[in-house]
Amino acid sequence: MKARLHHYLLPILFLSLLSCRKNNGPNQDMPSEAFAYLDAEAQAVSLANPMQLSHLTDVLQDHQFLFTGESHGVAFNYELEFMMLQFLVEENWLDYYVPELPYSFCYFLRQYLENGDETILDRLFAPLQGTFTWTADAKSHWQEVRTFYQSLPQNQRFSVIGIEVEHQARNAAWMMQDLLPIQAPPSFLSAAITSLQQQVTEQNDNYVKLYDLATELKNFFISRSEEMRTYLGDNYQQFQIVNQLVIDTHEARFDDAFSTKREALIYQNLLRERDLFSKGNSYGQWGANHIYQRDIEGVSWLAERLDKDENSPLQNGVYSILYLYHDCQTLLKNPYRQVDFTNLNYVSDFKKLTNQEFTLFRLDQATSPFMEQLIWPSTSLKLSEGVTTDYVQALMLVQDSPAASPLN
Repeated sequence: MKARLHHYLLPILFLSLLSCRKNNGPNQDMPSEAFAYLDAEAQAVSLANPMQLSHLTDVLQDHQFLFTGESHGVAFNYELEFMMLQFLVEENWLDYYVPELPYSFCYFLRQYLENGDETILDRLFAPLQGTFTWTADAKSHWQEVRTFYQSLPQNQRFSVIGIEVEHQARNAAWMMQDLLPIQAPPSFLSAAITSLQQQVTEQNDNYVKLYDLATELKNFFISRSEEMRTYLGDNYQQFQIVNQLVIDTHEARFDDAFSTKREALIYQNLLRERDLFSKGNSYGQWGANHIYQRDIEGVSWLAERLDKDENSPLQNGVYSILYLYHDCQTLLKNPYRQVDFTNLNYVSDFKKLTNQEFTLFRLDQATSPFMEQLIWPSTSLKLSEGVTTDYVQALMLVQDSPAASPLN
């Protein structure tokens, strides 16, 4: 009996495995209906002509926050981010540019866009060494954004808003110092302000020391709030926010569920500005995980919170575009090194679909099989639930990009 059972089960098992292989992995075949749909949807995009993104125009009518999701370390990421920024401005759509950068970083970027002081960029980037952002490409991006910003009439200018957690103690302390008034602090606050000034002067990256100071200052915000408000004046709220972000960021680092805690803090930072975001349109390029609109392994990412949470000012108003990479290079860290990088499933099919450096594929059009099935195009993540458009609504295939280059 057992032998006869094996006789029937083995062919079934073989066919099951074959079926799984055929619809998954970089060397496997894409479902035919998906290939036909993408073939009709493929839209080549050129950096020289951002208006080729006009395929997204109707998306802008129905959404308030557009995300692009990158794998860090690829040079063309910055070119695509700038191209999208140009397109959204030229469409008279963009109000808020929300990059994956901290509150303090964007505070100084706003100053830089207005005055062009390159020492601001130098100082902002100095403590980023060891991260994916410490690159010549990232720095050049902001120089290019500044030139573009200055070319715009006042009614087309956007504001840069930071909602990421405070990763760098040095930049957070610098912002706190920059918000201080000229007059001497009240006597109860004198020692704390002297300590803050010392940390900034020493360019100290010691997060524990800044956390201890922020905790002391928080106690003053509670016990001597009126005196703190009088001393800080119009900068009271901003100082209190960055001070609390230092505390929250440091405590999140020691949480076993860091990703969940971090996403919650980022979302909380956005909710703090709910009136601002509810009245305008926003764009941000973030690491790919942040733009997924469905939870993955128990983590509810930023885009899902924005699109699905009943308290979100942007409920049902988020659109996510995922970058895919083929025959590219990427920058790894610790130590910095450049390596080959591809994260594409169905490689042979995508090669038939396009040979362009950048190709946009919308997945949310009528008759799309991606709205009915889970056909996942990236090897960076394995999914088993829902359909493709639960996570993202469009793809941008990037080919032949060099790696980003460290600042040194």
